Amino acid sequence: MFITISNSRELLRFESQSVVYISGEGNYSTINLTGGVKEVVCMQLGQLEQLFSSQLGEEGRCFVRIGKSMIVNREKVYKIVPSEGLLMVRDGNMDPEQTAHVSPEALRKFKAIIEKQ
Repeated sequence: MFITISNSRELLRFESQSVVYISGEGNYSTINLTGGVKEVVCMQLGQLEQLFSSQLGEEGRCFVRIGKSMIVNREKVYKIVPSEGLLMVRDGNMDPEQTAHVSPEALRKFKAIIEKQ
């Protein structure tokens, strides 16, 4: 399925499974896609959560909010080290992983979610 993000200036469209993770900072979010592609959009993470949910329905369940500043595609998770605040993700082709730093408490909660799968 495709995700479409549109505003008065542009339209961005990409496959949902190409999303590795999204990091947010204030009113802007960086969508990290497979192949190292990054797109910055003028949307808060909460807005993107709602957008993904409305456009993807049940398929959107693979995207999980981690703390205040990240949404991750749980299917791309490679390694979680809560004590170091380290989350490593791969874009599916065993390409080199991308590393994100997240609060240890948020990662402990996320690790528990993944373990229940």
